[in-house]
Amino acid sequence: MRVINYFIVFLLFTGIASAQNFNDYSSLEIQSNFSSKLSLEYKESNYKIDYVTANLNFFPRNNEFQSSTYELTSNPKASTSTEENIITYKWNNPSKSELKYELNSKIKTQINFKKIKNKIKFPLNYNDELEDYLKESKTVTSNDPEIKKKAAELAEGEDDLFVVVHKIGAWTKENINYSLDTLTIEASQDSSWVFQNKRGVCDELTALFVAMLRSINIPARFVTGQAYTNVINGFGNHAWAEVYFPGYGWIPFDPTYGQLGYVDSTHIKMKDSIDIKEASIDYAWRSYGVDLSSGKLNVNSSIISKGELYKESVKLEGKLLEEKVGPGSYVPFEIDIENLNDYYLPLSLDLVKAPKEIENLEQNILLKPKELKKIFFIIEIPNEADNGFTYTSTAEVKDRFNNYVSESIKFGNEYNIYTLQEANEKISELSKENDKIYSGNVEIKCIKDKLFYYDDENINVGCSIKNIGNVNLEDLNLCYLNECGKINLIIGENKAFDISLEPKDVEKEISIKVENEYVSRNLFFDLNILKSPNLVISNLNYPKNMNYNDVSKITFTLSSDSEIKNLKINLGERETIKLNAFKGENDFNINFDGREFYNKNSDLILNYEDQNGKTYSLNQGINVEVDNAPFYIKYFGVIIIILVVIISMILRRRLRH
Repeated sequence: MRVINYFIVFLLFTGIASAQNFNDYSSLEIQSNFSSKLSLEYKESNYKIDYVTANLNFFPRNNEFQSSTYELTSNPKASTSTEENIITYKWNNPSKSELKYELNSKIKTQINFKKIKNKIKFPLNYNDELEDYLKESKTVTSNDPEIKKKAAELAEGEDDLFVVVHKIGAWTKENINYSLDTLTIEASQDSSWVFQNKRGVCDELTALFVAMLRSINIPARFVTGQAYTNVINGFGNHAWAEVYFPGYGWIPFDPTYGQLGYVDSTHIKMKDSIDIKEASIDYAWRSYGVDLSSGKLNVNSSIISKGELYKESVKLEGKLLEEKVGPGSYVPFEIDIENLNDYYLPLSLDLVKAPKEIENLEQNILLKPKELKKIFFIIEIPNEADNGFTYTSTAEVKDRFNNYVSESIKFGNEYNIYTLQEANEKISELSKENDKIYSGNVEIKCIKDKLFYYDDENINVGCSIKNIGNVNLEDLNLCYLNECGKINLIIGENKAFDISLEPKDVEKEISIKVENEYVSRNLFFDLNILKSPNLVISNLNYPKNMNYNDVSKITFTLSSDSEIKNLKINLGERETIKLNAFKGENDFNINFDGREFYNKNSDLILNYEDQNGKTYSLNQGINVEVDNAPFYIKYFGVIIIILVVIISMILRRRLRH
C-alpha cells in the first residue's frame, strides 16, 4: 500500500475593516463546494490496481456554533463512508485513469463567542488529556528561549487566564506584520522564524501565538478552515487557534483578524489539530505498475443569506483633551469604554476618522465583566492652516461591534501648538496601570529509580523544579545535600537535575530547598536503604579422609543478622535442606557417604533470598580424600573404553559382509 499526504496552503489576504460587511453579522448561511481529482498513470502492461481511497478530514464540522449538511458525489462512482473526523471515498478496481470526487455543503454559522463570566486563575495545572496541546511540534517551537522569555514577560504579574491569553494575542497582532512573502508551496515558516523576522501569513502568526501559549503551559491548538475577507470580497483558506479554558472548553482566538476570544460568523471550521502540518487529505492505494498523482483541493464558498447585525452592550464616550489647537499639534483622544455585560468582552477599537490621513489605527482590548476602561488615541493635526481661518474636523472611533463615538476639533494659527511629547505626557498622567498580583510558586518533584536501595549500591534520584507562579524567578537559591546554586526560572519553565549519592551519605531524609524574595519551598523525601543479609558459615567440621563405603556427616553453624527466605542447602547437586525462613543462629548437619567424593569435590552451596526477593548464593568447598574403592569402580572407565572398541569392530565386520 502506498500513501500520499495533502496539505492545505494558506494564502488568505487579511483585512476585515469596512462598515457593515459580512463579518458584522451574527449568523450566516454559506454554500461550500469541495472538489478534486486523482490521476492514474499505468507504467506496466500487466498492471493491477485493487483499490484507491481518498480520506478527507478537511470539511465543515458540526458544533454549537456551526452546523452543516453535505452531499457526496464522485465519478466514477465510489463507495463512501463517514466517521466523526474522516470522509472516505473508495474506488475498487477502478478502470478509468481519472477519479473525481466532490462534496457540496450547506453551512449555518454563528459568531463563535462563548460568554465567560468567571475569572479563571492563572497559572493552572491541566489534566493528562491536554498534554499533547502543551508539547513542542514541527512548527510550534515552544521551547525556543526567546519565545519563552517574551511569553513569560507578557504573563508576569497576571493571575487571570483570559488576560494572559489576550495579551499574547494582542502582542502577536500588533508586532507581527502580515506578509505573503514568507510562504512557499513546500512549507510555511516555524514559530521561531516568525518571532525573529516579525512577519508571516495567518498560519505562521497562529503558530507563534500557539507556541507562546504552550511555552507557559497554556493548552492551544490549530484550527483550519475558511474565512471571509473584504480585500478579495470572498472566502479564502485561513488558520486560527483555539485555547483551552477550564470549565468552558476551547475558545477561539484569531491573531490575524484581531478577534481575541471569539471569531466572526464568516469563519468556517474544517478541522483542528496539534500542528498546522497535519495532512488534510491522504490518498492510499494498492497496485502494481500504477502511479497516482493528486490534484489541488478546490474549495469555493459563497454566502446565501445573512442574519442580524451583531451588537454588544458597550457604552462609548469620547473626549478630546484639547479642543482648539494649532497646526502640527498632537491631541490625546480619550475614550471611556464600559462593558455593560456580566461576561468578558474582547474587542478592538479603530480610529476611523481624523483631521489628518491615518493608517488603520487599532487597539485590541479586553474588558472584564462590568469593567470601565480608559483608552487613548493621539490625533495628528495637519501642518498648515491659512491665517485668519479656523478649521473644524472630526475624530471618530468605532469598536468591532458597531458602536461609534465622535468628537469635533478646531485648529488654526491663533491656537497653541502641542507636541507629541506633551501629548504622551498628558496620557501618562491620566493612565492607570492595572493592579497586578505577583504570585511566586514552584513545584518540586523527585522520582526515585527504585523503591529501595541496598547499602552497597549507588543511589540516583531524578528531580525537577517548575515555576508554576506568575513571576519570573531570578537568582533562585537551590540547595540539596549541603550544596547550593543559583538558577533562573521564567514562568512555566521546568528544569531537571539529578541527585547521585552513596548510601553512606544518606541521612534519615533528604531535603531540597528553593528560595528567593518571591518563593520559599521545601521538599523532603526518605530513601529506603536496605542492608544486604549477611549469612555466615562457621564451625565447619567433616572428615578429611574416608573409605568408599563409609558414611559420615558434615556439621556447621549458620548465622544471619537479618531474616532470609527460601534457604536451600545443596551438597553438590543434591538438595539436602530447605527452609522457608531463617534468622539468627542454628546448627546443621548433612549425612554423606564416600561415593559422593570419589575422584571429585562437592561444594556446600547455599541459595537464599532477602525480604524483597533478591537472590544470593554462598559456596563453601568440601575436600574429602576417598580410599579403598572396589575394583570395578577403579577401572570402570577402562572397561567402558574396551567395550566401545569391541562393539565398533563387530559393527565394521557386519558392514563388510
